[in-house]
Amino acid sequence: MRLSRSIVCLPRRARGLRVATTVLSGLLCALLPWVGSAVRADDEAGLLEQRVKAFWDARVAADYAEEYRFLSPADRSKANEAKFVEQKEKRPYRWVNAKVSEVAISGDLAWAHVQYEYRMIDIPDTPPTRNAFWHVWQRLDQWHPIPKGTRAAFPSRPPHLRPAAAEAELAKRVGAFWRAQAAGDWETVYRYLEPGYRARVSLDAFIANRPPVAYSSAHIEWAEVLGARGRAKVAVGIRPQDPSLAKLGTKQLVKIDAWVKTDGQWYRRVKDKTDPQRAAENAARKWVSP
Repeated sequence: MRLSRSIVCLPRRARGLRVATTVLSGLLCALLPWVGSAVRADDEAGLLEQRVKAFWDARVAADYAEEYRFLSPADRSKANEAKFVEQKEKRPYRWVNAKVSEVAISGDLAWAHVQYEYRMIDIPDTPPTRNAFWHVWQRLDQWHPIPKGTRAAFPSRPPHLRPAAAEAELAKRVGAFWRAQAAGDWETVYRYLEPGYRARVSLDAFIANRPPVAYSSAHIEWAEVLGARGRAKVAVGIRPQDPSLAKLGTKQLVKIDAWVKTDGQWYRRVKDKTDPQRAAENAARKWVSP
């Protein structure tokens, strides 16, 4: 009551100023956590960018011992420094320069856009070859680069460059495919396979050659769309159908599914050595991938 009396006794202008100050103070208090979060995100992005640049500086300088120190503890455990340096020095090319133009962070994953040039050692007089890609990093104890051999297990581009609606559509299609697998509905599974494969392999042949395993429900970790191509990371339970192997139980399988959009619909790609399109695509990959 004492506070309310003091406000009543204040002139109208002073009471208005008091109210405005109170409102402004409340707004500032509400905004402070958001501002602090934004500042921390900017700081994190800046630190990551510095680390990525230092990593690529080491590559360009052919300082492979320094490059080794950027690897995660798990990756360093696969090869000691001397072995790592030896393998790098045997490469038939050298990095000429590299530029980090952008970084994007989403949770414990990050992408750095790197424009790089390399030159083949045996033909030093030729102009360097230019290329660019999104280098994927992961935060563990600190930020570490994802090795080339395991990058396929992560989206190749940051979320802000990927079509969210198209990826949701693909994820829905992937989920339906794996539900049919878990139900043993092989006719439905067959209809999800890419048209080129179905033109070469009949339903009967597909069923006759499927592996003798059963699947449980699948969890789709992410889906990525790149034009008419798509990928999805799927974790699925798998167990042998042979009763004599029942003691093996269900194992967790994590795999990357490749999908293709044909005539407005997503279909699962099939590993098929007789596919001429797949062979042509593999032959076209001639640039050096970092």
